[in-house]
Amino acid sequence: MKKSIGFFLMALLIGVAFSCKQEEKHFITDETYRDKVESDFESVRNMAASRSAQLFGVFNEKLTTEEAEALKFLYAYMPLNDLADYDGGFFLKNVRLAFAARDTFKWGREIPEDVFRHFVLPYRVNNENLDSARSVFFHELYPRIKDLSIEQAALEVNHWCHEKVNYHPSDSRTSAPLSTVRTAWGRCGEESTFAVTALRSVGIPARQVYTPRWAHVDDNHAWVEVYINGAWKYMGACEPEPALNIGWFTAPALRAMMMHTNAFGNYSGSEKVLNRYDKYAKLNLLENYAPAKELVVKVVSPEGAPVEGAAVEFGLYNYAEFYPLQKQTTKADGLASLLTGYGDIQVLASDKQGRFNLEKVTVETQDTFILVLSHRVGDSFKKSFENVPPVAKPAPDVNPEGAEANKIRFAREDSIREAYISTFITREKAEALAGELLLDKDRVWNVLEASRGNWSEIQSYLKKAVTINKNAALNLLEEIAPKDLRDTPSDILLDHLSRFTQLNSNPELSDMEKKYVLNPRAELEMIRPYRSFLQDSLMKLKQATAEQTVAKLTEWINQKIVIDTVNNYYNIAISPIGVFQLKRSDAFSRDLFFVAACRSLNIPARIEPATKVPQYYNGQWLNVGFGAAVENQVQPEKAWVKLQAPKGKMHEPLYYIHFTLARFKNNRFETLDYDWETPLSKLPEKLELEPGYYQLLTGNRMADGSVLVHEEYFELRKGEELTKQLIINEQAGKPKVIASWKGSVAPGPGACVVGWINPATEPGNHFLNEFGPVKPAFEAGGVSLTIYVQNKEDIEKIKGRLPQNTVFRIDEGWNLLGSFAAETKLAGKENLPVFIVLQNKSEVIAHIAGYSIGTGEQLLKCISRAK
Repeated sequence: MKKSIGFFLMALLIGVAFSCKQEEKHFITDETYRDKVESDFESVRNMAASRSAQLFGVFNEKLTTEEAEALKFLYAYMPLNDLADYDGGFFLKNVRLAFAARDTFKWGREIPEDVFRHFVLPYRVNNENLDSARSVFFHELYPRIKDLSIEQAALEVNHWCHEKVNYHPSDSRTSAPLSTVRTAWGRCGEESTFAVTALRSVGIPARQVYTPRWAHVDDNHAWVEVYINGAWKYMGACEPEPALNIGWFTAPALRAMMMHTNAFGNYSGSEKVLNRYDKYAKLNLLENYAPAKELVVKVVSPEGAPVEGAAVEFGLYNYAEFYPLQKQTTKADGLASLLTGYGDIQVLASDKQGRFNLEKVTVETQDTFILVLSHRVGDSFKKSFENVPPVAKPAPDVNPEGAEANKIRFAREDSIREAYISTFITREKAEALAGELLLDKDRVWNVLEASRGNWSEIQSYLKKAVTINKNAALNLLEEIAPKDLRDTPSDILLDHLSRFTQLNSNPELSDMEKKYVLNPRAELEMIRPYRSFLQDSLMKLKQATAEQTVAKLTEWINQKIVIDTVNNYYNIAISPIGVFQLKRSDAFSRDLFFVAACRSLNIPARIEPATKVPQYYNGQWLNVGFGAAVENQVQPEKAWVKLQAPKGKMHEPLYYIHFTLARFKNNRFETLDYDWETPLSKLPEKLELEPGYYQLLTGNRMADGSVLVHEEYFELRKGEELTKQLIINEQAGKPKVIASWKGSVAPGPGACVVGWINPATEPGNHFLNEFGPVKPAFEAGGVSLTIYVQNKEDIEKIKGRLPQNTVFRIDEGWNLLGSFAAETKLAGKENLPVFIVLQNKSEVIAHIAGYSIGTGEQLLKCISRAK
């Protein structure tokens, strides 16, 4: 009889766990390295003593030498949140699954020990929630790849990933791999986390590669590298190609300024190291993808002497801020350096005496840049400049064998995923449930539709919730994020609902109750079932007034919780229960614990949106401080800034797209968080801020990726109210004609747009998703828009997402685009989507191609300049 895969895996795991003593061997063969791991493990065991039984009790089980050493390696270097929120049984199971995969597939024994240790064994890819994906994925993938080579297997795993998941933007919290599968979509960080987990589950070394910010567009991207026959090769996660080292991002990657990956543990591979820490290394992989150069900066005083101990930050313009690619501290020679691309960088340096300076550096033309600390914190000044990314270059022309067959398979995989999506709850069934529970039909459908593959958990929650607190049942679901609806189990939601008590007897909950008491999350952390636990554990701190309770709670936190600034290196929020049990936390998780504890004790609390300071409400929002600088229940010092719209014809500026406001703190300008793409008109008329030194930054990105930057620096004093007008520099002059167009265009006045879109690709999907906010401007202006796709099915997919007057045409095989590109020498079908702006119906004045965030806005700018 043919045995099941489950039986096979169980037998293999048993064989691994109870192998004969004569077969015992070391997982770490280097004795010096093994001793280092042992020492680091003992340090962690002492640090996590308050959870000793949950974490280290597994060593009382019968373990092989390999298993024990692998477990110690994981414990020695895992981030603090994993020590707080998971138990030893989970880690042991993952160790055994990794060894089972190694011993199952023929490539397992060919993988070098250090590569397996750092890129197969680790259970975590980045900052995702953890789950049992490794076992589930092994079961599904084994039959498909058992007879393949490692390279063929890697490609096949990616095809399987595409069957399960497609690209869709979402918030920055990273879903667990099984949640991503359940949802059937994810942003690139989730797709790559899912794909790396799948590859590691079958013993293929894999790692997630990030460009933290592109230089030429306001976005980032993540993909996957696999270790095949002695070399690392790349592929787009959930974007299968017929061969490795192919992806739509190959051309954009040539313009990158930074690419990195994380190597778990004490790593000593051959790659360039961006940052080396005790528990992991961040590797600089840029040279594998793009031209790179070592930029050296020398920080000197106004008198020309090298400055020791200066904080140096290399910043890349993106999302209306200079994102820190790396931070360093100078030594006696005043030097700092970064391996980066051939574009512009802004370098910021400051010292302990309050001196600082920041300058744009063009990497290609600089060897050692002298940065003079010519300003002092508090100086008022302005500066404008053009920030230029690396020049665009075409990707190598590839036409791998099997490309056409891959397209056919790609479409079939889409249909498999769509068939799964069709099993999600329908509106008809959602309305029937609402009728059964006597709830509003539209509200019920909205939350169930958003829950996607998690709809059965939300349905289960609603059925029980109406018997517990019908008034608040839907309010809770409407307060949490869409991603929470997609991956939160019903029992967690019920924990929060069942222990929630309204602040008054009104049948309707106030906004204060819904947002700051009932709501189980304060930021973008994973929702955990903490409310009943914290109520039971902390009720003894409850006093007659909120003020007294917060004082007791803050005292308890100061006495019981040790702040660890090092070991939670992935910056993943520790759960409130994890903080309580481990008694050790990073500062931000401590603040989240405070908010969770307050809400559990029925006190409204929050993390202040812009400054990220913990607060509770007692007639007004009051800051809460911890440690030596306790500022409990003190009204924060206030000052105000009123931002005025820029002059000119630009449409309304958006926060994080056209402007940001940052406060100087900890030797850098920290951007205040007023949420992504918030229109200026939606911000408070006057921003209430803490007194301090501020940077107001605006950026206007051009079609070629360059940015017209304006910066203003000013001191804001206590009680002061300042008015600041946004200055957004605009491109001067009329556009030049760069080519001619001989095809037809849709009717309409003025300049017009012709474009080619493939909605099945991530760049095409990106364009369609981001076009929504500018769609009304296209319709109001009557912009002529002609869009080419490859077939009628694609027209049906996208016509509702583009202006009503759009004219759709079919360009089968992209032949028309190919002819146009060949004639004009402009980018063509290899760099979709492609858009051209025409004046006089035939003169090409702008050409935008490939992965480019803000394309819709760029098209509007080009049309405006043509008028």
